[in-house]
Amino acid sequence: MSILESSAGASSNVIASTLSTERHQVLRESLQLNVESELKRIAYRGEEFTSLIRELYLDPSADQRILAVIHNVFAFQNLLIQFCSIALVLSVLAVIYLSRSMTNPISSLAEAVKRIGEGNYDESVRIKPCDELG
Repeated sequence: MSILESSAGASSNVIASTLSTERHQVLRESLQLNVESELKRIAYRGEEFTSLIRELYLDPSADQRILAVIHNVFAFQNLLIQFCSIALVLSVLAVIYLSRSMTNPISSLAEAVKRIGEGNYDESVRIKPCDELG
């Protein structure tokens, strides 16, 4: 990500960036800063990356802008999809674990009641005092 300052008639200035300093000039030359939001492809030494430009601040009296440039938008999007997929899988596993921890004691109790109903009065039900049934 990069933060750029642009003034009328002056070249843009990179305020902060995750890019190496040698890429700052390529970034300044490649971006057209006259739009509020734009996807822009930037090529640097055979490597091409897609950037998203967003305006953070605009001072119309001084014709000054502060812009955020998010680099490798599609790589970031893929990373978010992977993160959400992992979160979804972990959530499903947590739901399965929690539901089994609640239904297993009830199933055990139901089986014991069934055996007692069949006449096996020696049946004992083990109750864990720290679970739902305890």
